[in-house]
Amino acid sequence: MAVWANQARETGRHAARELALTIVRGRSSAMQAYDLGIVLNDGETAWQRAPADYWYRSERSWMVQHNSYRGYHSTLSEVHQPCMHYAGMLDWLITNHRLGARQPDGHVVSIWWRAVEAVIVDLMREIVVLDGTDGYHGELRGPAIAPIAVAAIAACHGPQALLYHPALEPLRDRPHAGATPRRPPAIEDTPVPDVTFGRT
Repeated sequence: MAVWANQARETGRHAARELALTIVRGRSSAMQAYDLGIVLNDGETAWQRAPADYWYRSERSWMVQHNSYRGYHSTLSEVHQPCMHYAGMLDWLITNHRLGARQPDGHVVSIWWRAVEAVIVDLMREIVVLDGTDGYHGELRGPAIAPIAVAAIAACHGPQALLYHPALEPLRDRPHAGATPRRPPAIEDTPVPDVTFGRT
């Protein structure tokens, strides 16, 4: 597992940098994911795929019986308790509209970017937290989380956030000590800082 995690982590970071450049430069992706059986909508582009553990908030409920003193009166009440449900490690399709995955039971999960109201990215802990409408709360975790983090920040904060968002700092290349920083090829009409996602 440790070997797989290290390989997935390195592959994910490289894929995240490539995805960031694709988004900022406005390029389209030719990636297909027919094996997942997920149909893309009009204008939807499949960017990448990444495996991640999926947790989401749900609710447990059960009936509780209350008996009065001496048992003369009995009532039933339903108790609701929020809980986090683990759906397993899913193969996520990352698009410009959503995150999509097929669960082992065949059910397709779609997390639409337009429905996300808050996002937290922590690449050191390898977690992306998404909060959305109607009280939705989901957490994606794992060593290959970097492309999902890039897509979430771009979709929720705009492509420019990929250049400056502090949560993506671990993905940015830094010049070696004593070396003169080099700038990547200019992106038309887009200010590019000295620290970028691409390798120069």
